[in-house]
Amino acid sequence: MLNREQVTAAIREWMERVQGADAQLNAAADLFGGLDYDGPLPGAVSALSGGYTKAVSKIVGDEGDWLEYFWIDCAFGATPMGVIPDDDAQEIKIDGPEAIAEVICWDREHGEAAR
Repeated sequence: MLNREQVTAAIREWMERVQGADAQLNAAADLFGGLDYDGPLPGAVSALSGGYTKAVSKIVGDEGDWLEYFWIDCAFGATPMGVIPDDDAQEIKIDGPEAIAEVICWDREHGEAAR
């Protein structure tokens, strides 16, 4: 099992690659004056990013779909949301890879964290 530092590093690499894929897709949209986001190219990029997310989730022990939460709901920390992992715990603001790694590691060691 990966330790928190390793989980954080894996999340950081995943985040950078997904953001990079999104940036390239946006650059293509700018170049062509827009893209049909229901079309084949955006669909393929989305499917790859989603599959990559599921694979990294398995590697880091994310059984609560926290990477997806970090990606979609928190926009990789651009719109930080809070997680309270236990009744007696402090809220964790999901503002970067370190924060979501903390939640994933807490979750896999103690059970499902509250959202």
